[in-house]
Amino acid sequence: LALRPEFQAVFRHTGIPAEGLVTLDEFETVIDKGLRAEDTEWVLVDHNKLQGALGEKFSSRVRGVVDHHEDERAVPMDAETRVIEKCGSCTSLVIRTLRASWEDAAAGGTGLSSGPAPHAQGEVTSAEDDESVTRGWDAQVAKMALASILIDTANLTAEGKVERADRDAVACLEAKIALSPKDAVGWDRGAFYREVEAAKADIEGLGFRDVLRKDYKQWIEKGLGLGISSVVKPMAFVARKALLEGTDDDEDAETEFATKVGDFMVERHLTVFAIMTAFTSDAGHFQREIYLQALSAGHAAASRFTEEAGKELGLENHH
Repeated sequence: LALRPEFQAVFRHTGIPAEGLVTLDEFETVIDKGLRAEDTEWVLVDHNKLQGALGEKFSSRVRGVVDHHEDERAVPMDAETRVIEKCGSCTSLVIRTLRASWEDAAAGGTGLSSGPAPHAQGEVTSAEDDESVTRGWDAQVAKMALASILIDTANLTAEGKVERADRDAVACLEAKIALSPKDAVGWDRGAFYREVEAAKADIEGLGFRDVLRKDYKQWIEKGLGLGISSVVKPMAFVARKALLEGTDDDEDAETEFATKVGDFMVERHLTVFAIMTAFTSDAGHFQREIYLQALSAGHAAASRFTEEAGKELGLENHH
């Protein structure tokens, strides 16, 4: 959680303690203690294929998926829930998928968390207070979901990325906030987005390895270990981190950077590794960069990528 300062920014609006979250590291501990595949059922969110050790053990137990990436056809077509559709944020699809249950709960049905607020906790004293508290809970959930969608879509301004599902989800979630008297007062979506975005971009205190780990994905394709790190700072920032932690005073910045990236690749058993940056320049322009490094076994794949996309992306070779 220390890698995700934006979580703390969101939690200030939702009343949820950070220690209430379960991380993958904690879950892996449960698996190591002997969790049996047959005792589990999985719904994948924001990816549609279990990878690595999880995939080897639990792929047969996947019962559903909600994702906005390219369909890898790993989840059966007749899965209980199968939503794979292009949009800016996977959370938008989650909201659309669960919206009927959420509305059913709000109407007193048997949806997500129906029923009155718990008097035993001393929170409410009347039916009117019941409604106020449950609407407050809805607003808290709405803010958590909004944080994800707004960051993924740059507050619905990312050209070529925002889809109707994103706009519909934001409208639904803001309506939930508007129904909570306490949360509706002073609600400002733009200010909320800027607060969370600033927290996400605050990675100055992270070391080189943690900068790469913060937003990282890894998978295996055609026998090659592939990894991508997304960074919200320029590549020069990442290179400076590598140089500051370097152990060889005689190495230049570029060599030190490549060495540190190589160390990360060895740690993660990667053949090809990409660092993608997305940031706003000092002049106020949105910019992207990509750095690709490959071991000898991945040179052919890296070269093919460079040939096919190099001109469009403006790639240059560094040796």
